[in-house]
Amino acid sequence: MRVLFLYPYAVGSVASFVRPANIIKRLLARGVKVTLATVCHLRRASTDINLSLLEFPYLKSVPHVRLFAERGAVLRNTLIVNRLLRSHDIVHLQKCHPIVSIPATIASALSGKPLHYDWDDNETEILRSMISNGVASAGQAREFAFVERRLVRLVDTISVASQRLRSLALQYGASPDALFDAPVGADLSLFAPRRFSREKLDSLGVRPPMVLYQGQLEEASFAEAFVECAVRVAEAVPEAQFVVVGGGAKLERLRELAVANRVPVTFTGYISHRMVAEYVSAATVCVATFPDTELVRCKSPLKIAEYLASGGAIVASEVGDVPRMVSGAGILVPPGDIGGLAEG
Repeated sequence: MRVLFLYPYAVGSVASFVRPANIIKRLLARGVKVTLATVCHLRRASTDINLSLLEFPYLKSVPHVRLFAERGAVLRNTLIVNRLLRSHDIVHLQKCHPIVSIPATIASALSGKPLHYDWDDNETEILRSMISNGVASAGQAREFAFVERRLVRLVDTISVASQRLRSLALQYGASPDALFDAPVGADLSLFAPRRFSREKLDSLGVRPPMVLYQGQLEEASFAEAFVECAVRVAEAVPEAQFVVVGGGAKLERLRELAVANRVPVTFTGYISHRMVAEYVSAATVCVATFPDTELVRCKSPLKIAEYLASGGAIVASEVGDVPRMVSGAGILVPPGDIGGLAEG
């Protein structure tokens, strides 16, 4: 079988590529041949994160086709996808971005080849969360809403990352027989309980007790609450160390917030997934902060799966799929309750 895999960003331009990369890894392990077609948004590509840093060496053997982001890209991309589908059996669509989803649906209909859609986030809500700071416009959010609501009726099968996305898919008219649950999972070759020597902890620059938050720090992230929580914990436990693992557009703002609140927080920036696993394993407590929003209710948080796999103590906001994932293996507090997070 040959799969044409469509992804709306450049490989390595955002940390959300972890999920599609691992889907590709498992397809390759089953003997499936994959062609990866990605869109290069030059203005959005980060300079401090790339394919080698994310440690997906198996992708080097995957044929890679560039799709376009410029004006008129939908038509150009449709022609490219339609041509590629002649030598493929199925198209896999990652995310609903119109720049790839419209070409995918048209090419699938023209070729008669099945279209699978992996719905892993509420993209409309992500864009809406970015309007206030000028990263996205209301027009873009409306465009995504139009596509996201209709796409589930135009594809052959859908995998959903969360129960809320399953509910929305049914609400928007998806066939129950076409829906498959595909929550996030941790890479157990990286994330596992382990004990570190003092020398190893020194090499990471950490010491117990260490309180950790990990995740991409892009516009739709929620690490500010962790910094606010750290202020309160530091008052009660002065020896505690606070570490934020991850990078993104909010990194400098979070650093400024920590300085303004006079709380010592170590920020690693983007690091390899293997290094992320080492920091998570070294943590005394792992924190996952979320507000109660439609965006969060649609998420299947990867950090929760990785915290669980590492066997550490977890304090998390009780929202969306988080209670189902934690299921008694951590402390849950109401979303937005900074005091509850600190007490946990």
